[in-house]
Amino acid sequence: MMPPAPNQNVALLLEERSHIHPNRLLFVEKNKRVTYGTFWHEVRQTASYFQSRGIMKGDRVLVFVPMSTDLYRGVLALMMLGAVPVFLDEWVSLKRLKVCCEHVGCKGLWAPFRFQLPGYFIPFIRKIPIKLYSSMQHSSLADLPECTYVNENDTGLITFTTGSTGIPKAANRTHGFLRSQLNALKSYMSEDHAVVMTMLPIVSLLNMALGKTTVIADFKARQPAAFRPDLMANIIIKEEVSTLIASPYFIHQLALYRQKTGVDLPLKELISGGAPVFPEVASMIDRQFPNTRFLVLYGSTEAEPVAHCEGQDIIQHQHALGLWAGNIHKDAIIHIIPHLTPSLSHTTEHTLNTIALPNNEVGEIIVAGPHVLTGYIDHPEAEAACKIKTEHHIWHRTGDLGYINQHQILFLLGRHDIRKGQQRLYPFDIERKLLDKEGHIQGTVLEWKGLWVLIVCKFTLPPHVDWNTYLGFEPDQVVYVKSIPKDPRHHSKIHYPTLIQILERLEDGKEKGLDNP
Repeated sequence: MMPPAPNQNVALLLEERSHIHPNRLLFVEKNKRVTYGTFWHEVRQTASYFQSRGIMKGDRVLVFVPMSTDLYRGVLALMMLGAVPVFLDEWVSLKRLKVCCEHVGCKGLWAPFRFQLPGYFIPFIRKIPIKLYSSMQHSSLADLPECTYVNENDTGLITFTTGSTGIPKAANRTHGFLRSQLNALKSYMSEDHAVVMTMLPIVSLLNMALGKTTVIADFKARQPAAFRPDLMANIIIKEEVSTLIASPYFIHQLALYRQKTGVDLPLKELISGGAPVFPEVASMIDRQFPNTRFLVLYGSTEAEPVAHCEGQDIIQHQHALGLWAGNIHKDAIIHIIPHLTPSLSHTTEHTLNTIALPNNEVGEIIVAGPHVLTGYIDHPEAEAACKIKTEHHIWHRTGDLGYINQHQILFLLGRHDIRKGQQRLYPFDIERKLLDKEGHIQGTVLEWKGLWVLIVCKFTLPPHVDWNTYLGFEPDQVVYVKSIPKDPRHHSKIHYPTLIQILERLEDGKEKGLDNP
């Protein structure tokens, strides 16, 4: 009889570290400090409280707690029990919240009282049978639970990919996937005991596994534009933070603040993820942090990381076609397939190899590997559109356009191409050219009803613009806007659906366009 497979519960990573160095600081949040040993005990107490309320293995619990020590305490307590935290972004609309809740079917809701109270007046929230309060822990010290046994295919977390229409894609992050993802990300982190500030929630789990101290940044995810770099700088100095991990927007804002004030920061490492980094931004960061390593990761919810590069690489290759994404991660396998290839939900490796494009040809990036998400919760349409299953791998279709050069370097071009005759335009290439020009013009190009429409922020334009000289093409129409909308999660990528809505409102006369400057 074969011995059972080892317990794959991700919460064990914290338990192991709590035994190795119980007195080491795990979290710093404002004036709150908690060690590995203390935090593990609080996680077990919280798991006992959840258990006493009827939460069991496999139960899905909607989590609506801001990024904090409380968030991680509850998430790990649920994982301990083999239950499944269900994450939704803080800025999610009530309509989308309803669709997501109904799609995954939650048995519990874990949230602060200030959210639970209005929830009693919302029917679909009221229907969730078990209400759990984020401030509560079970007081008994006896019979605290141990980590429930799970296998690698048991769901550990459910998160939702970005998007505002249709049935949401609920990413099935199994315990095996999470461990593989943490292992892949670990290759970019030093093994020493560093103090890390992060604004990307998944990274805190990685820090726990590596025995690092995590400083939780004081910012509101729902209001990225109101971010205060001065407050971040003060915390970095006070806590002697050596590594900052955040989206490009926040690192860029910190660089701008340093340019303005000259403040000296102890940072040795900057790691950016969640959005592309353009040469203009990389140059600013490099100037303000010349002795600090700047690492840029490319990936997505379903595949993180895929590739990596240094900020200097982006600067040195700023005139190449597209954005330099760098070396492909050792655990990732990448193909470039023709853009708009029909669904390939099931095929063979031979067929995939046959349609894969050669070096330097642009197409859609697909990726496979142990840290690539294998599926979604109850969403066969999404799996058919986004997954390719072969005899050896489950590939993820990223939807991103790019190419691999003869040196096996990956380049990114955006999510759509625009064609007129033999000429092709790519969003990232046009956005890079705009940012490189005088005034660092913010904008992009879209195809709209057969026209090449250039959309630019009026307030970033120089006095006179010859678009053909700047961009190498003459747009059919130029639309001026007050600001270029950014994605709500990272505030770094242009949010194309909002731009489409602006064009629709202009056409319908529901919005007045800005005059040519």
